[in-house]
Amino acid sequence: SQESSIRRRMRMMPTNKSKQQAQTRHALSPLAQELGKRDPFELMEEEVFVGLVRTCDLLTYSFGKLFDEVGLTKSLYNPLRIIAGEEQTSGKGVTVGTIASRMVCRQPDTTRLVDQLIALKFVKRTTCEVDARRRLVCTTSKGKNVLQKLKAPLFDLHRCQLAGLRHVDLVALCSLLDAVRKSVRDSEIND
Repeated sequence: SQESSIRRRMRMMPTNKSKQQAQTRHALSPLAQELGKRDPFELMEEEVFVGLVRTCDLLTYSFGKLFDEVGLTKSLYNPLRIIAGEEQTSGKGVTVGTIASRMVCRQPDTTRLVDQLIALKFVKRTTCEVDARRRLVCTTSKGKNVLQKLKAPLFDLHRCQLAGLRHVDLVALCSLLDAVRKSVRDSEIND
């Protein structure tokens, strides 16, 4: 029930220790300053969450501009990449359900995204040879060309944006992000 879910979350809430830690920080963190906050974050967890969201926004903004140049959006790039990757591995297209399960960012209507890619002529629907009831999505030559055109600029952008981190820092960051995602998944299972 909703009440028991709230009680579970309340038990998981941090004690006043986090508040005390925030209050002992006399200066504002760089993030708080960047956002124009007057007071420190009350919880370290809140600051981490806001920091992740802010960082994600900064990182993805440049990708949006790059995708605009080829007629894509950030949300359309992801399924196009998934479809092309599946074709490279299996030699076949992919179902919309499989695309939805592999999306980096959850999308409520993957079918709509596929329809937009079809309208742009980046992908097409085909009938599965084994089961005529199944519809597969495959990239067109136009879609493959766009992905090939984006490959080097995307790698350059990744390297440029994270140039300030050493390899060991990147490995540590990946490990921390894995732990965060596991924690979120575990908390969703308990709800």
